[in-house]
Order: sequence, then C-alpha cells, then structure tokens
Amino acid sequence: MIYKFKYTMNWHGQNYQERYAEVSHKNEDVAKENLVRIAEHYAQYKGQSDEHILNSNQDKPWFVKEEKLCVFFLNDSVKKYQIIDESQKKDFMDESKYEFGTFIDNITALFYIRLLTDDREEFVMRCPWCNTADKLNSFEIEKINPELKVTF
Repeated sequence: MIYKFKYTMNWHGQNYQERYAEVSHKNEDVAKENLVRIAEHYAQYKGQSDEHILNSNQDKPWFVKEEKLCVFFLNDSVKKYQIIDESQKKDFMDESKYEFGTFIDNITALFYIRLLTDDREEFVMRCPWCNTADKLNSFEIEKINPELKVTF
C-alpha cells in the first residue's frame, strides 16, 4: 500500500482544486506523523505573524531553521541589515559602521517543512500550499494500491 497526501484548496477564487504533495510513503505511521507536522506548520503559517513563527517554533520537529550571515548597519536610525556570504565580509570591516551576525531566514521558515522518510530520516520540502492558495481546505492521506493500477 502507498500513502499519498491529497489536499484541496481555493486557488485564486476557484473552489476546491485538488492536488497531491510531492511525497508518498509505504509506512502508514510515518505518513500519519507527517500529516500532523503539516497541520501544525500550516496552522502557524495562516494564524501567526512571521516574527511569532520564528520565535515560537524553533523547537518543533517540522521547523526549518536556516541561518544566514548578515551585516548590520550601525549608523542608521532604523536597524538595517544585508545578507552576505563569507567572501563579502572584507567589504564591511569598519567596526564603527558595521556589525556581523546571523539572521534566521523567515522565507525558509514559512514556506518549507521538515518531514520524515519511511526510514525516519528527515528531509526538507517546499510547501506549495503556502503562499499560493487563498485557503487550504483539507489535507488527507489517500491509500493507493499499486496492484490495482493499469498503465498504458
């Protein structure tokens, strides 16, 4: 038996578009655990501010935390920063104007989720139902029996 994730959503005013997530399982228990992770992630995504999601969910098993190197501009009245890579550090060496730090990427935290494979290894997947759907209506596990399938 194969377990696939089917979801329905309102898509830009069209009702109940059915789609399948790009993940499937042979292990029913893992499929159920991933369904719980997806539900928790989506509830936070739809119901909370970006800041709340970043600050309140880092201990969740589904949370994807990607830290990026950044430089903070100290002389601006509004705290500004720029994400940089290691090779750009030399351009910001004046300690009176710049400070280095890390930044948790909110795009990754909002639109990606950590799920499990059948062997319980973690992997990261983009959530296509976030940011594109007006509203996710349902998410369910669908059992598929490949022995009953005919292909041409």
